[in-house]
Amino acid sequence: MGALGEGRYDSAFGLLGMILGAGLYAEAYPLMKETVLTWGDFGKITLPAVLGINHWIVIVILVAAFIALFYWFEKKGL
Repeated sequence: MGALGEGRYDSAFGLLGMILGAGLYAEAYPLMKETVLTWGDFGKITLPAVLGINHWIVIVILVAAFIALFYWFEKKGL
């Protein structure tokens, strides 16, 4: 909308596409809610549950990985 306000009239096609796409999605959502959107509904899944280990082990491993990653960033000057 900002580009249209600046006088770039070609952006009207993009704006029209966004509005039409949002309208089509809003019309298709009820059907998708009953079909497509339920395909991946596995309930509450956590990494410790999938791995079958205590959640504290996952936390310690992730903290160590992030510390190593940030150390590597500092070493590379990123």
